[in-house]
Amino acid sequence: NSRVIISNQQGIHENLETIVRKHFETDYKKPIAEHTQVAFDNIRENVESQLSNDIPLRFDSFCGTGVSTGIIARNNPDALVIGIDRSVTRLSKTYNEELPDNAILVQAECADFWQLAKLAGWELVCHSIYYPNPYPKSKHIKRRWHAHPAYPLLFSLNGEVELRTNWKIYAEEFY
Repeated sequence: NSRVIISNQQGIHENLETIVRKHFETDYKKPIAEHTQVAFDNIRENVESQLSNDIPLRFDSFCGTGVSTGIIARNNPDALVIGIDRSVTRLSKTYNEELPDNAILVQAECADFWQLAKLAGWELVCHSIYYPNPYPKSKHIKRRWHAHPAYPLLFSLNGEVELRTNWKIYAEEFY
């Protein structure tokens, strides 16, 4: 039931390669948002305890209401799944199913959380990004996650990256 994407862009953005190269050649230095640091610190001990027991770690970035986090956790009962979203409103929505014990929802800025995870030495087995806002106008290319300065952090956490989108151009640009 995703909305139809309407764009003035007909193919991969002409400046994408230049933008991405620049981000891979520089370090991401944005200061960490205080609420993200607090959220990270609140779960760090639990996560690192599980990582020391060889429990696989998965991120569900931009998880919205956390429904996808619950599904991923139920489908991967041997893993710890962290759902990350910046919106407390979306995360506070409740549905009939409880979150499995192997799932954690975190209200945080994804890029900042990725940076903290990298600094902590966390490694993922999988990173899920489902239906991100595609910002389909050509002039908004730098708002898309694959053109964001934090994009290299996503890959520095290792693991498979699973992207789901309803806009073919977004998928082509992302990979």
